[in-house]
Amino acid sequence: IVTTGPVRIDRLRVLCRDANTDRANLLLHARLDSDASRTVRIRTTIGNYTQRERVQPLARGANEVEWTLGVDNPRLWWPWSLGSPELVDVTVEVFLEDDDAASDTAVRRTGIRQVSFDRWQMSINGERMFVKGANCGPTRMQIGEATGEELRRDVELARDAGLDLLRVHAHITRPEFYEAADSLGMLIWQDLPLQWGYARSI
Repeated sequence: IVTTGPVRIDRLRVLCRDANTDRANLLLHARLDSDASRTVRIRTTIGNYTQRERVQPLARGANEVEWTLGVDNPRLWWPWSLGSPELVDVTVEVFLEDDDAASDTAVRRTGIRQVSFDRWQMSINGERMFVKGANCGPTRMQIGEATGEELRRDVELARDAGLDLLRVHAHITRPEFYEAADSLGMLIWQDLPLQWGYARSI
């Protein structure tokens, strides 16, 4: 059970569109669920870098809201073989117009980074990288029974072997795995949970 005020943050997505040592630009997308038409204040805080508020009118029900936020001189996330995997908390708070208490708050932990892949050449934050990777199957056949420690251990073993990328092959694993990859500086190549032949409509 989750308790919120009249406006709930139903979903929140944070995407780093571009990043270098001078500046990064984040794209945020939220679904705000309001019990009535109203105007709210949305406060976005990115670690110790920046804080900004915006006024947003909402209709009753679900509202899709999108905004961008720039970060000057960010500490970039790097794969462990190139640098430090710096992580930052992005906090979004929604306030009713005349209320100092947040109606709802959501936090996403992420790395400020730009990953590009063009003609089989990968670049991280503008620097080309020779990627050393391997396939990664499910930690257990019953993924839901794997512990957080077991999921993290898969990433640790890959890093200890000198790899900097894991391809999550033909499945989507648990959040603890992706969190471990972020904190340990491991790139993830995420497959869809599909394998072999499918109808053209797929």
